[in-house]
Amino acid sequence: MRLDELQAIVEDHGIIFLAYGSSLTQDIIASIASGLEKNQEFSELGLGFSSDIFTVFVEVAQNMMFYGRRHPELQSGEGIIVIGRDAEGNYYVHSRNTITADDKTLIGDKLNTIQSMNRDEIRQMYRQLRKNGAHAHDAGAGIGFYEIARRCDRIEHAFSAAENGLFHYVFKSWLYARGGKS
Repeated sequence: MRLDELQAIVEDHGIIFLAYGSSLTQDIIASIASGLEKNQEFSELGLGFSSDIFTVFVEVAQNMMFYGRRHPELQSGEGIIVIGRDAEGNYYVHSRNTITADDKTLIGDKLNTIQSMNRDEIRQMYRQLRKNGAHAHDAGAGIGFYEIARRCDRIEHAFSAAENGLFHYVFKSWLYARGGKS
């Protein structure tokens, strides 16, 4: 993403607290999360809401890192992740990275299923996956998408063709300002 594109996001979507574009590692994710925790803005939101934002960030970043390792042409977790607040006071975590065709199918199917569910169904499936434990530590098992969906008010995803049979994957999540959905 070029700086002019980042500026357009700021103008269209409000404040950006974080814009990171490069490869991700667990250490980088932990460092960014620590920096966000120290941000005064997030400490004023209340523990539950700021925890939701941090959790969504970590899940999205870990997905980027995981899916970025699954093809020799991909750099581990290379992409961009943006955390911000729009003019209405709603927070968002948006990301873009490159994935394989197989992962496009896997991710698309999981997210389409989640988007067809209501909040109670999402919570029930999340609890079932946690209780079952069969996929609790399998990267790509989908429980992270349910974790995101149960904390967010809205999620979207899109894919576009890239080079060499790969795909650009865009994931957008919104956490509406407390006091009501926008």
